[in-house]
Amino acid sequence: MIEVILADDHPLITQGISDLLANESGIAVSQVFRNGREVITYLEENRSSLPNVLLLDIDMPVMNGIACSKEVLSRFPSVHIGMLTMHSEKALISELMETGIKGYLLKTIDRNELLHAVKVIAEGKEYFTSDVTKALILPDRKPHPLNASPLLQTLSEREKEIVRLLATGLSNKEIGKKLSISHRTADTHRTNIMKKLGVKNVAGVIRFAFENGLA
Repeated sequence: MIEVILADDHPLITQGISDLLANESGIAVSQVFRNGREVITYLEENRSSLPNVLLLDIDMPVMNGIACSKEVLSRFPSVHIGMLTMHSEKALISELMETGIKGYLLKTIDRNELLHAVKVIAEGKEYFTSDVTKALILPDRKPHPLNASPLLQTLSEREKEIVRLLATGLSNKEIGKKLSISHRTADTHRTNIMKKLGVKNVAGVIRFAFENGLA
């Protein structure tokens, strides 16, 4: 069972998400809070039974989602965080990605994608909606090839191909099918790419792709 905690100061939002998740087998919303401080207090008092997933809004009173996510990641690293918000500013998304969150979802997400995202995040994997990774990480202008990162030269042709596919929003399974390799092989390539580029998540790989002419 995937245990989920919601934090949003809009009751209609939390009620709607709770009802949606409650109808999905294997997922349960255990707690709903209206600010980040309530989340931290609950986690402190329930260290022996922490949730799998924490879905956080950004704009909340007392303690906002940004501050809450940083504290949770520092003190309760086993809790996987997904931001569920209306904010689509590049700088904000980049800041949160650097902290180690597992997902960034806009509230325009549909039911099926939200359910899928929760399941992916619960496994400790990353989920960023394609509009976030492509539209929000895309720089204003592509750099001149001469200004490309020297790290580009460390990637093999196969790895560059996978970076290009990741930038289109494909999953490991979809990449494997497209390249006629197993999804595990695709995942191994992705892990090696992240190590070479020194990034923490897939969104960082996608940002590198856009910044270095691979997307």
